[in-house]
Amino acid sequence: MQEKKEYIISARNKFSFGIKELIDYQELIYIFTWREIKVKYKQTAIGIFWVVLQPLLLMGIINVFLSRLFQSHHYEVPYYLYVYSGLITWTLFSSSANTAVNNILTSANIIKKIYFPRLIIPLSSVLASLLDFVISFVVLIVFITIDDFYLLSSFNVLYWILSVMVVMMFSLALGLYFSALVVKYRDFRYALPFFIQLLFFISPVIYSIHLPNATLQEFLFYFNPMILGMDIMRKAIFGINIQWSTMQILISFFVLSVYLLMGIYTFRKTEEYIADKI
Repeated sequence: MQEKKEYIISARNKFSFGIKELIDYQELIYIFTWREIKVKYKQTAIGIFWVVLQPLLLMGIINVFLSRLFQSHHYEVPYYLYVYSGLITWTLFSSSANTAVNNILTSANIIKKIYFPRLIIPLSSVLASLLDFVISFVVLIVFITIDDFYLLSSFNVLYWILSVMVVMMFSLALGLYFSALVVKYRDFRYALPFFIQLLFFISPVIYSIHLPNATLQEFLFYFNPMILGMDIMRKAIFGINIQWSTMQILISFFVLSVYLLMGIYTFRKTEEYIADKI
């Protein structure tokens, strides 16, 4: 006589971040990331050149109108290179966060049909944005080679990787948190670009956060991980010294980790009813 099997269905642990499940679905992460890249460049006239064109135009405009105002505070680095390095790093952050939120809504059909960890959607959006950054970074290297080849001797791969990790972690944290909010309240889909725009002005994209009499710089440093990410990026590229103490950097990393854990936790709580709400 065949032995009967008993299956017990229980609620998922609310404190599980689903890391093991993501590992099990790692091939799907690759598929979604590749799909995001193909969709982005499908039916575009100049393809990947759009990635380079946007920061180039912004760099040109900023260099013409703001170079005299800020060029005395950027550490002996040509101002246009300083600005371009900030713009491509910022674009990695902003495009990742925005795309992660939008893709939750645009992926409604597939979410309703089959089960897979919903965390894959924002995660693949962030990973896909990394390609754009790499393309823009290659253009930056070309500019440095033409302007001052000696600057390349300061390039540090480890700092570069660390900077990219900081920016991607922050964009993923923001993307996850706002994705959870957008599922319930569509208004937050429009609130995120406004919030990112505000962050732009309190991040060292076109100016140094270490400007004289910048009394709020330490407060901003603790709560805005983009300051740390950009400081490390410019340390990696130009060899600019990071003017923060070890304790300040550790606190900033701790705050960033809290942001990411909050984003994952909030998203996982929403994950159970995403298919019903979108």
